[in-house]
Order: sequence, then structure tokens, then C-alpha cells
Amino acid sequence: MQATNERDYLDVKAGSYNVRLAYTVLQDDIYLVSTDFSARWPSVLMRSGQCTVKVNHEMERVCYPSLVVDDILKGEVLNSLMNKYGKEKYSRWFSSPSRFIRLGMEARPGASSGKERYFSWLEDEFDSIADQYDTHIFGNRINVYLRDRSLKLLNSTFPKKSLILEIGSGSGAETVEMLKGGHEVVAIDISQKMLDTLSKKAGTVGLSERLTTIKLRASELKMLTSQYRNSFDGIYSTYGAINCEPDISMLPEQMYNLTTNEGKVVMGLYNKLCFSDPMLHAVGLKLDRVFERMRAPIPEGRSRFCIDVYPYSSSYISGLFGDYFKTIRVEGVPVILPPSNYNSKMFPPGRNHSFLISMDSHLSSHFPFKFIGDHFLISMKKK
Repeated sequence: MQATNERDYLDVKAGSYNVRLAYTVLQDDIYLVSTDFSARWPSVLMRSGQCTVKVNHEMERVCYPSLVVDDILKGEVLNSLMNKYGKEKYSRWFSSPSRFIRLGMEARPGASSGKERYFSWLEDEFDSIADQYDTHIFGNRINVYLRDRSLKLLNSTFPKKSLILEIGSGSGAETVEMLKGGHEVVAIDISQKMLDTLSKKAGTVGLSERLTTIKLRASELKMLTSQYRNSFDGIYSTYGAINCEPDISMLPEQMYNLTTNEGKVVMGLYNKLCFSDPMLHAVGLKLDRVFERMRAPIPEGRSRFCIDVYPYSSSYISGLFGDYFKTIRVEGVPVILPPSNYNSKMFPPGRNHSFLISMDSHLSSHFPFKFIGDHFLISMKKK
């Protein structure tokens, strides 16, 4: 964007990353607005935990970024930007806001260590997409297919009314369906906004009494032990929370302590041993990305997501959980259909893809396809 004068913008630096942005100031805090969820600078700022800011020729000052989630404050920020830049520029620059970033003078409480900054960043990222998350899921046919497959496995694994723990509920793509099936669900998520969205959805269909929400990340399951020891008939986590965890070594014992003697676990995980994604990278001559799943993590900016991703193989998960749970079934998903980020190019709308879907589902539990899907579903039973 071109500034009309030298105070129309500020320069923000986080590590080696520099960006020039429009901004506004409210009560001594600086506010920035992103209009594209694919833009990297918001994630870089949130991940860094701090940045330096320079306006014109003023001295640099250190600021600490945080996500704005309050709708009233968002409106105030947009009004301030409109007053500062005028309607024409506002319409061009801020008509479709996605993320609102506050640059304050004080660090976020409890986020001083690298580990806590990482999880604070994750929380902010998921808070920022909570309102649009259903569109992300249900607006992508591959993502819908993933949920159809996970729900099919969940329904076969938990056929009767059960008390179930969900790790990383998001906005409740599977949760509400499990509630409708008569189950009681304790849903945990790192994002309070995701949990709020889920609670509203459960209330809309009259199932709030079957749902308990707790703001918690996957690696904090031990905090549930005093209340729920040996209580859950099952635990499930699909396509998200566990792949965000740098260390999952504690999960098997924690899940074991929370489940009944007949307890079962279902997980949907981003696969380390995928065939389709590396092949598509090779065809597209993105040779530096062919083996990126072998690294951990796949960093934000290279992963297809707005976060770091830690891929796992089904054999690794079976081995990790082996002392506590017996693996019952492994399925790849998808195995011949394209990954979700290739959905619009290779799986276009307006066509009947029922044969491909049927074939993908059929092959998913057979060797070698069950091991090389973009994701895999794994079900286990307590030993």
C-alpha cells in the first residue's frame, strides 16, 4: 500500500522479518489489521511474542503483540482506520478484515518462556479463525470427507450412549453429531472462542446438558485426572490438536488413567508417511518440499496450515501407546483423493465424485494405503 505521507505507516520488525503496515492508535496501543488469512506477518508477530516498531524517524520501541477478539473493540479499530485513511483507502485496505493485532507495551502474562509463547500463539491463531472455522471445514469437500470418515469410525467405535472426552473440539464438527447420537461429551480445546462457538451450537440444537467444555490443551490431560479418573468410555481427537503438540510422550499414560477398563481411543492425525502430497510437490517442481514431512515440525509458512505441524506415522503412534492400548484399526484418509489444499484444482465442484470417494474409502484400510494417506485414523482399546 502507498502511504500519502510518512506517518501513514509504521515499520514492524520481528526477528529478521520486516513489514510496513498501516495502523491506528487507541489509548496508547497500536492496532494492525490483516485482511488475508494467508498473510504471514500476523503469525510471525504472534509467534515471536515481541517486535520492534518504528514510526517515521522516531526511535524504535519494543511492543508485545496480542490478538483482539472483542467485537466492540474491533469495530472501534475499524472506525479509527476509516477516519485516519478515508473511505476510499479504507475500502481498498480493510473491507475484509481477518485478524486484529494489538501492539502493547507490556508482555502477555505467563508467556515469557519459549514454550508458553508457542502455546499462546496457537491459542491466538485458533481464536482468530473461530468465527470462520465452519466455513473452512464445510466449504472444502476434502475436509468434509475427512469428517465423514472420522464420524463413521466414531459411530462404529462408540455405538451406545457413552461418556466421551474430545481433545481439540474446535467449533464442534464432530462434537454436535456425537451429542445428537446420545453421547455425553467433555470437550477440551486451547481456544476459548472455539469452545464458545461449540457451546452456542449445542444450545441451538437443545443439547447443552450433554456438553461440558474446558479450556485445556492436549498435553494438559493430567489436569482432568482428579475429576475423571477411569471415567471415560472413550477418547477421540481428530485432525488437529495432537499434531500441534511438540511432545506427546505423556499422552498414552494420561489417556489410560482417564478411561474405563473397556475404554477406547480414536485419533485422526496428519501423517508423516504420505504419498500424495510429496508426489504433488515433485510434479509441481517444489523439490525442497518433497521430504518436508520427515522434519518436525513443518513450520508455519511451509505447512498448509497457519500453525506449526508435527506429523506422526501410524507405526509410531502404535508403538508409543503400545504399553497401554492395543491398536485395532488403521485407515488412511484420503489415499487417492487430493489433500485439502489441492481441493479446488483436482476435486472441482459441480461434478459427481462419488466413485472416487467410494474407491478412496474402500482402499483406505488395505495395505499399503492405510499407512500412506494424507492423514490416518487409528482406533485402539485399553489393555
